[in-house]
Amino acid sequence: MASKFDHLDQLINNAGVWHSEFTASMDGIEETFQVNVIAPYLFIKNLKPLLDKAETPKVINTASGLHTGTVNFNDIQYKAQFSGFKAYRQSKLSIILLTRLFASRGQKIQYYAQHPGVVNTSLGRHMGGLANLFFKFIGVSKEKGAQTLLHLSETPVEKLQNGEYYAKSAPKRITKESYDMQAAARLEETIISMLE
Repeated sequence: MASKFDHLDQLINNAGVWHSEFTASMDGIEETFQVNVIAPYLFIKNLKPLLDKAETPKVINTASGLHTGTVNFNDIQYKAQFSGFKAYRQSKLSIILLTRLFASRGQKIQYYAQHPGVVNTSLGRHMGGLANLFFKFIGVSKEKGAQTLLHLSETPVEKLQNGEYYAKSAPKRITKESYDMQAAARLEETIISMLE
């Protein structure tokens, strides 16, 4: 990318998976954690030089209202007893913690986490028929689900709060665990050790 562009205005980390059974990636890492947490972390780290060259760079990470609980540092991949819900929940708490951690470093780049709501997508494709029906009939349209993301993308940084979690286009006060900067630093250390 650096060979084609001299800067990057925005990075939007929006990909996500949710599995009902333990699924290892080709790197041997539990796929929910790899796609939902490690991949955004690597995109941020590797694209930071290009983001730093933009006038008002932003990183927008897609989180979820299901970010409750804590990070299971004793078994972050849930290898001992896998739970698709716990793995997904933990991944979304993790992306909020990483958003706050990067924002706390006082750099030029502004970081935001956003909750799109329950959206009619194929997120539940690995969860069976009932989950797919849930997303289909309960989920809002993709257009409606994109509103908070678009708000963060289009609004000047002066009118946004760096490091915050947004839902329905506004910052929201959420779980105390999502503000635990010691857990955020430990999470980054864990990711780094997994990548070594």
